[in-house]
Amino acid sequence: MTRRRMLAGAVAAPFYLHGGWTARRSSRPHLLLLMADQFRADCVGADGNRVIRTPNLDRIAREGALFRCAYSSTPTCTPARAALLTGLSPWRHGMLGYGRIAQSYPMEKPRLLREAGYYTLGIGKMH
Repeated sequence: MTRRRMLAGAVAAPFYLHGGWTARRSSRPHLLLLMADQFRADCVGADGNRVIRTPNLDRIAREGALFRCAYSSTPTCTPARAALLTGLSPWRHGMLGYGRIAQSYPMEKPRLLREAGYYTLGIGKMH
């Protein structure tokens, strides 16, 4: 089994379990949060790089939203991901480094989205 086929099954499973692809249609936007901590923004074609080919990321940027003036409240990846998922700065969510990681926060965006009727899925670094 290829990684692509496995991921397609993981994404398709919630729709299949709820009555098929046409069971729920909504005017709400699809949300995709990609968090990568090993490349700079200017390494993507959508941000002007003409050497590195990133057609899929370019399409997502073209058809969605591209934030050119974003910043991280911390230079370390784990506290930065916690900030994105909780909406809190590291000084508020308590993870200032690579120390102990909370099992759960009072509010987390994936949980709030699920409660609002979205299907949520996390793949990759889940610490």
